[in-house]
Amino acid sequence: MKLRDAASLGAGAPCGWMQRMRWFCAAILASELLAGCGGTSPPPLRLNEVFGSARVAVARREAPDLYARAELARREAERAQARGDREAAQDHATRARLLLEAAIVEAERIALEGERLEALRIADEAATAAAAAEQARHELERERVHARAAALARAQMQEAWAQAAQEEARRFRRRSAELTAARRRAALALRDRARLVLAAARALGADAAQVEQVAATLPRPDGDPAQALEQAEQAYRAALAVLGAARATHPVDEAVRASFLADAREHGFDAELRPEAAVLSLPRRPTTAQLRALAALTAAYPHGPLRLRGPSASSLRARLVTAGVPSERLEVVRGSQKLELALPAYGAPR
Repeated sequence: MKLRDAASLGAGAPCGWMQRMRWFCAAILASELLAGCGGTSPPPLRLNEVFGSARVAVARREAPDLYARAELARREAERAQARGDREAAQDHATRARLLLEAAIVEAERIALEGERLEALRIADEAATAAAAAEQARHELERERVHARAAALARAQMQEAWAQAAQEEARRFRRRSAELTAARRRAALALRDRARLVLAAARALGADAAQVEQVAATLPRPDGDPAQALEQAEQAYRAALAVLGAARATHPVDEAVRASFLADAREHGFDAELRPEAAVLSLPRRPTTAQLRALAALTAAYPHGPLRLRGPSASSLRARLVTAGVPSERLEVVRGSQKLELALPAYGAPR
């Protein structure tokens, strides 16, 4: 079998991993044939350029065995060229290129398999979290606060917020079926979470019309996954606002303080109860997703002012107003070396 016949197995074929794997096998076979016998081929390319491409480093890490064989063929080509054996140098150079390309193909296959497994893991976690949220929904009907549901749904919410942040930055563009399923599961999980919050608001005596209005915005399960995820996030924030309005008619007690701590940590913030206030530690430059999470959290806990203190507190106040926090609740005070948000109404009882 001539070298050009073996290499042509990968040329002109439709794009796809099955065809590349066929080419990969043909490349291995051709390289082995070249190791045992001479053949006619065009003059080899400069191997330093071939082995210096950006994909070679990935192939060296992910397919070390194939890369080692390609490197050995390269050294054999250089030794043959040094002793003036042009034909052997061409054969070894061609074998080195084929083995190197085979290593690159194998590295790409390994990377794709890793992405597939990660997408499956995300989908499984979202399904597990959604099942936990459904179990918590029945308990919320009988309780005044949703602290217990928050504990059961924490894994679900972390996944949903991470997915929303990825969508906002437009970094997550993979088009695989696994990713589509993961988005759909995240949207459904966030939709179920919004229903739980509405149930808690109803239990606290929220306006029935407001509850029904938010419930009508919940996404359909058969819609576009990316659009459904955005709609579910908006419905969840609206549900928190309804819950906050209902909670404002009740005094702050120990259960509400515990619920605030759980919700704050669920949204990704470090929180603690101090005698003077409940305090959230904030990053120096919060992201847009973190600002939206703060707006949703403070809407669900409407009692009293929101006091910002620390570096850049004034600029953060303006950003929070843009994110939807009422300006009349926000105050800028002094007295902290790090950026914090204090809620005096939810401080630990003395």
